[in-house]
Amino acid sequence: MLERHPDTPVLDYDTSPFSAFQTDRGQDLPASCLITSFGDVLQSWITEFGGKERMRFSTEMRDFPVYTVTHRDRTLALTQLCEGAGMAALQTEFLISRGVKTILLADSCGALVPGQENGLYLPGKALRDEGVSYKYLPAAPFAEFSDDLIRIGRSVLSGNETEFTDGPSWTNEALFRITREELADRLERGCVLTDRCSAALGAVARFRGARFAPLFCAGYTLGQGFSDEEPEDSRVKTFCLALDILA
Repeated sequence: MLERHPDTPVLDYDTSPFSAFQTDRGQDLPASCLITSFGDVLQSWITEFGGKERMRFSTEMRDFPVYTVTHRDRTLALTQLCEGAGMAALQTEFLISRGVKTILLADSCGALVPGQENGLYLPGKALRDEGVSYKYLPAAPFAEFSDDLIRIGRSVLSGNETEFTDGPSWTNEALFRITREELADRLERGCVLTDRCSAALGAVARFRGARFAPLFCAGYTLGQGFSDEEPEDSRVKTFCLALDILA
């Protein structure tokens, strides 16, 4: 049933699980998958430890190989994130349609609080300041991530004596339209970082009955200088810890 919002169609939400366009379904992939934006780290890991390409998520930009790997005696799927909430949501739909039931995102983010650059973040929810999540969940301020997966993540990070922050994220795809007043509002709501797609991926997973959680490393503080290059050791550490959480 379609819930209509004539004045704000971005909030229109249909409870039907059946869509006009459906991806092919199968049980081709392991139940757990790591999606990461760290393409160079992923390829280095595959080169060193091995992995088998099982299929590809094809887009007009390029193909994104999906590998199966073994980590701590468990078979996992591993692929590079297709950037942008819309494309990442399609990628998530594709993975779930192929048998994935648990998805962990290893990605970079921007810290909202000065002094927390290069820190790790394990948020339990994300403020929905994008459009995709509203097609998968009714309108609400936050997209909640999977509690049990977050608990596992906290246990793994604590067991590795790794410091992390667990406040909410703020999913926003308009980086250069963030104003100081808007930033102040997000801080008042409790957000401690900003990312590009976690609310969308969390919404897709919840709608499709899968589990999702993100693990981020921060490379910059919003409003205090932007860098496209997080320290290499932070990216590698985030990637490896994410694998441990899934294993």
